[in-house]
Amino acid sequence: MPSPLTVASQSIQDAMLIDFGVCGLTGLILNSLLLCVLVSKLKKRGAHTDVKICTFIAFADILASIGILFRSIFTKFPYNIIKVHPGWCKFDGLISVIMNCSGYTLGVMSVERYLLICFNIQLSIWFWLIVIFSIYLLMIILTILSIASDLQVLTSTQVSCIYSATGVGYYGFLFGTILFVASFISVLVSYFGIIVKKSKQCLNQINLNVPKNTVYKELTSTLVKSLINIAIYLLCFSGKLYGLFYTLVTGSKRPMVVEIFCQSIICWSVVVNPIILLYMNTEIRNSLTTMLKGVKLPFSSNR
Repeated sequence: MPSPLTVASQSIQDAMLIDFGVCGLTGLILNSLLLCVLVSKLKKRGAHTDVKICTFIAFADILASIGILFRSIFTKFPYNIIKVHPGWCKFDGLISVIMNCSGYTLGVMSVERYLLICFNIQLSIWFWLIVIFSIYLLMIILTILSIASDLQVLTSTQVSCIYSATGVGYYGFLFGTILFVASFISVLVSYFGIIVKKSKQCLNQINLNVPKNTVYKELTSTLVKSLINIAIYLLCFSGKLYGLFYTLVTGSKRPMVVEIFCQSIICWSVVVNPIILLYMNTEIRNSLTTMLKGVKLPFSSNR
């Protein structure tokens, strides 16, 4: 006789929903502000490739943030709709797919920056857009086929849905795994490559009679920024990586504690993505700061 399915307690479910709510609201605000800056730059001629890719990522993260907010509210009030209605469970699974695709796009962008910074190679924006659209198109087609096959499954946490890795769902799991591992490796290799390249450039400046204090200050800044970006990325996506390898190695479903950890951490990708984008692009960060200061000026003038 099969053992009954273990599900998360109500208190754990409530804690996860609070986490989703904070994450979704933060992601929505942050990405909306970022998108305002990016759109203003797109209106100007000669916008950099980074800006165009960032715009796509920010828009996707806004959609994912809205989906996460939806999950945080309607899996509790008035009742857990994804548990009661299979149609809403299908929709919730789509939220996870969009969120994952945003992470894959971040991997594409890291490669673009690596080629530009380390080798001064700037490929056409159309090349990168084709790569990004191909990723989304592939995953969305597989998701639609999974929805049509009724492969949606309520996870053991009872607050999110996925698609079963059976039939056409297997190919969704397979390609999703390949894309995640590829993007994870791309981000790490690209950032470490940028660290090495920038470090060499800084140290070579010593031979050009540049003051050592200036060189070491620039080197330290590069190392700190890159390592912080890597740490933030690892913190957000390491849970998914661990959960993935646990499933592949053991062939078993993830334990409850792993499932809770993975779902609670990965949703923060909608916040981590814009933070990384702002941190590695000084121009966009400065533009956002200027815009926020402009918003505060009317209020401060009334004092």
